[in-house]
This record gives sequence, C-alpha cells and structure tokens, in this order.
Amino acid sequence: MITTLSKLSEYTQTLNKLNIFKAAYLVLDEADMLFDQESLNWLDPLLVKWRPKILLFSASITPAMKPFINKYFGKSLFLDVNSEQKINLKYYALESSSDKRINNLVHFSKTLNPFLALIFVSHKKDQFMVYEGLKEANLNVLNFSSDLSVKQRKQHMAEIKKMKYQYIISSDLTARGLDLDITWVIHYDLPSRNLEFFQHRSGRTGRMGKDGNVLVIYNEKDKTSLDKIKKLNDIVFHNITLTKTGFQEEVKKEVRPKKQTSNNKINLSYNKYNFYKKNDKMSFPNKNGKKNNPHFSKRRDKKNDKNR
Repeated sequence: MITTLSKLSEYTQTLNKLNIFKAAYLVLDEADMLFDQESLNWLDPLLVKWRPKILLFSASITPAMKPFINKYFGKSLFLDVNSEQKINLKYYALESSSDKRINNLVHFSKTLNPFLALIFVSHKKDQFMVYEGLKEANLNVLNFSSDLSVKQRKQHMAEIKKMKYQYIISSDLTARGLDLDITWVIHYDLPSRNLEFFQHRSGRTGRMGKDGNVLVIYNEKDKTSLDKIKKLNDIVFHNITLTKTGFQEEVKKEVRPKKQTSNNKINLSYNKYNFYKKNDKMSFPNKNGKKNNPHFSKRRDKKNDKNR
C-alpha cells in the first residue's frame, strides 16, 4: 500500500477502516521532509501498536535527522550510495532587491532560454505574481499550484512532457515527486520553513548523472541563510551580475527542441557563451572559441532555419 502519513493516520486511527498492524515493513520515503510536528503526531500513535521493520530513504542525512533516527530505529544499518553517484550541479547566485526580483527573474529567464526550468516560490501569494510576470513576458509558463485537481495535474504533466511549457512555477509541496528532465532549478526565494528544503529543491535537476544548474535569487536579508546553506551542503556559488544584454558570469546557452516524439530522442549539446550586444541583437562567439560539451548545442537562428 502506498499512501501519505495523513491518510494512513485517518484510515487507521480516526475512521478505523484499515488494519495495517500485521504488515511487516514500513517504508518512509523522503524522510527528511517528515520532521515537522504534524508528521510526527501522525506517526507516533501508529507505532505504539505496531512494530514493523522500518526502511528510511532520504536524499540527505542531516544533524536534524539524528533524534528521529535514534527514536524510531535505535540500532540501525546505514547505507550511503551517494559516493557511487556523480552529481554534476553548478550553483549560481544573483543578488537582487525585493522590488526588482521579478524583473530580474524575467530578464534572466529570457536571456538564458532554458530547456526546462523549475522555479520554486515559498509563498502561495507570490507564486501567482511570479506566474503573471513571466506570462506577461510571453514565456511559456505553467503555474503548478496546490489548487490543481488530480486530473489537472496529470494533464499538465503530459503537456510538460510534450514540451508545451518551458518554465514551471511550483511550491515545495507540489514539486515533490516530479521526475522531469529539468536543466535549471531557480530559487525565486529561499525556503521559508526549513533551509534543508534547499537541497530537495535543487535535487530536481542533475538527476541520473546528467548536468544540472541551480540559481538562487537573494537579497541582503538572505545572506545569513545563504551562508548556512553553503556550509550545510558544502556549496560554492558563482555570482551572477545582470547587464542590459546578458550576464557577466558565463552560463550555458541552451537549445530547446520544438517537439519530441516517441521515435525521436532529443539530442543535446552545448557551448558556454559570454553574452554581448551587436547591432541590437544577441550575438555569440564563434564555435571555435569555446569548448564543446555533448549535452547541449548552439541555439539555431529561427529566421534561417526552415525546419523550425
């Protein structure tokens, strides 16, 4: 049986419609998301009557998890598979005042033109504002909010896989379980509940050995939290400064294929570019001046590409 802790508690404790006490195993996935008091209140009454073997899975084991592990596991066997997986993430940081944050996000997004970007927003009231800002800039954006029904979410997931959207705006809750080929994760703001959510957000990209990129937009008040994130996750951030036509920091310029079919696998390659302006149009160094990487390719000129 696959369920959430809230539903498990409701059907076993409140409604008495489900008897799980003969089950031999309890598996807790994304366990570092279960440390709020509400989750523990659901779990504790179950384990008073039930003594299953517990399997705990987490993308990261942090000091905050130790009391939880000691309480529910006692003696336990710890298996770390991180050393077997190469994680290719590059982190960028963009300092921005609060009043210019949305404009800077739009500027960054339009210049970068990512294959697929997931934008995290901590507060629901800001989520719609960010959606409207990107939509007004004529970007293909989806607001993946908690207000969507199950049917709507399934429909949007199918649309994302058909490349209808280039930007997905989400909260920490609705992004859980998303398994998409995301090349950029953008933190519009830092997690409001727990800074450890930062790694969960960032882990939506760079999956299964692929390269990934993470951008944090922060202000003066966020600097202390950003320093904690650096120390907690051993991260080096590359600072980005926006210009009228692009960035001072080199970033990946991506090409986003128009359409994907079941018989046509997407092939990507990339160059790193400095962005500069020439005759009021974006122009790039020629390909011989930069090293190639097999995951991305130089963006094609739409006007000259008859197949576009």
